[in-house]
Formats: sequence, structure tokens, C-alpha cells
Amino acid sequence: MSDIRLLTLPDLPRALEIRQKAYPIFEGRTPESQQRSLERLAMQLEQSHLALYGLFRDDEMAGVMKLFDFQMNFMGQTVPVGGLSGVAVDVIDKKKGVARELVEFCQRHYEERGYLFTALYPFRPDFYRQMGYGFGSKMYEYRVDPAGLRVNRSARQHLYHATMAELDELQACYQRLYQRTHGLMAHSRYLFRDFHDHQDNHFLVYRPGTDVEGYLVYRFHKLSDDNFLRQEIHVREMMYEHPAALEAMLAFLQVQADQVEQVRFISQDPALHYRFHDPRDAAQRLFPSVNHQIAAVGVGLMYRLTSVPNLLHSLRD
Repeated sequence: MSDIRLLTLPDLPRALEIRQKAYPIFEGRTPESQQRSLERLAMQLEQSHLALYGLFRDDEMAGVMKLFDFQMNFMGQTVPVGGLSGVAVDVIDKKKGVARELVEFCQRHYEERGYLFTALYPFRPDFYRQMGYGFGSKMYEYRVDPAGLRVNRSARQHLYHATMAELDELQACYQRLYQRTHGLMAHSRYLFRDFHDHQDNHFLVYRPGTDVEGYLVYRFHKLSDDNFLRQEIHVREMMYEHPAALEAMLAFLQVQADQVEQVRFISQDPALHYRFHDPRDAAQRLFPSVNHQIAAVGVGLMYRLTSVPNLLHSLRD
């Protein structure tokens, strides 16, 4: 008989052990990294929008997961969405239904609370399809030569790099976009702080007047271990309220061509390549007959409706 319950502080070392075996690339093994991971989990126990759960069999922890409380714009209305993350099963307990029980618990948990959807990033899309989840929008990875961006360099005059003190204004910009975009998840200030606290991230802001009307979160990545001059810019997030803001931020990226070989965008915009003089992907792949690859395409977020009555109730309101 399985018991799924909220984790407490004494549970965290065992939970971390399970996570490290399930996702070894994410969790360091040095004493220092172990301590940082435990401190991060302990902080998460105190956060109101996040909960850590463990599945126990015969009083032994066999699996863990995180549940998040989100808000999403659904047809112009803000609706609550339950997020599932970090599902990890002890390697000795695989293929014993642990992951399935955790996902089923998540679904019941949010249905009982009246949430409209649950959402997750799948480690195995086929597994979550079997659990009733469907695919969201496609994600496109564009990798282009910055010199090939089709922009006007004079559009850059309203750009500067933001400081920690301006995070609220960036969030206000995102909130305005959120209010008019179906399917967009609300951003918390915590997420902006997390972005900012990562030492490799840079915040570029477009402010032509009193308000921030666009921003770009980016970082530099090396492309070679042998040649330190080879690098790219990775755009982590790019939000803009109108074409002028997009034009300005692309102009900033274009003038970095003397320093970086390529700019990598992760975007749900299937038409972003129209802003490139040369839309060809860095892979230079050609497929029959003469079609140039312009992006790699993937599926990320998957969604599941908690219940039809919850949906009808939301639409009625």
C-alpha cells in the first residue's frame, strides 16, 4: 500500500538521493553541492506556490515529485493550473507503478481543488500520453548568424541593461502581455529574481518612455573547448509588446556579429525566420528536394484537463 504525503525537513536527504539517481546530470556529488541542494530543497518547503511530495511503501520513500500552483490566461480569463515537476523514482523501484501513482495523485489533488488543467514537461511524452496528457504548442530552436538579422541598427537607442531594482517593471511588461495572450502562464517575481540571480544571465530592456515595453534575457555560451573565441548568444526569453521593441532587440543582437558566431532563439513563433536575411539553420541541413532547414522543432509542455465540470464551470463564469 502506497502513502503519498508532503515531505518534511528530515525527508530531504533521502529525497535528494532519489533525485540524484534519477537526474545525475543536474545534481552534483561533492559535499558542497550536496549541501547547496539540500538548502534549496529546504527553502522550497517554505514556498506557498510549491509543494514537495514523496511516495512511501512500507515506510520507505520510493519516489518524489514537486507540485506547483500556476495561473494561466485561458480565453481571456485567469484560471489556476497545477504544475507537475521533478518526478523521480528510486532505481530499485522502477517499473513498479510509482511514477503512475504520483501522476494520478497530482491529477486528483488539483481536480479536488477546482483547478482547470495540470501541466508538465515530459521526460517521456509517450508515458504521459497514456496518462491522458496532450501536446501544447511546438517550440522552435533557431540558430542563425547574427549578421543575417534583418534590422535597422538605429533602432537601438532605447535599450539598456536592467538592474535588480527594475524587476517589478519587467514583470509589469510581462503581465500586460499575459493579459492579452491565450495560453500564457503568469510569471511571478520569484521567477524574475531567479533569472537575475543566475550570474550568466543578462537583462536587456527596451524603454522608449516611462514603461518597459520589451526585454531580452540572454547569456553567452562557448561553442568550442579548443577555441575560446567561438561563442554564441543564447536567448532565454524575449518578450515584446509591439514590433518596434522586437526590432530594437534584434538590432542589439545583430551588432554582436563580430563576437559571436550564432544567436540561438527558443521560441514558439513559427514565423520568426521572416526577420532573418538568411534563415538557414547553423546545421546547414538540406532535405529533398531543395529545402533548407531553418529550425529544429520540439514539443515541450503537455496539458491535461482535470475534469469536464471544472471546464464548463470556468466557461460559464
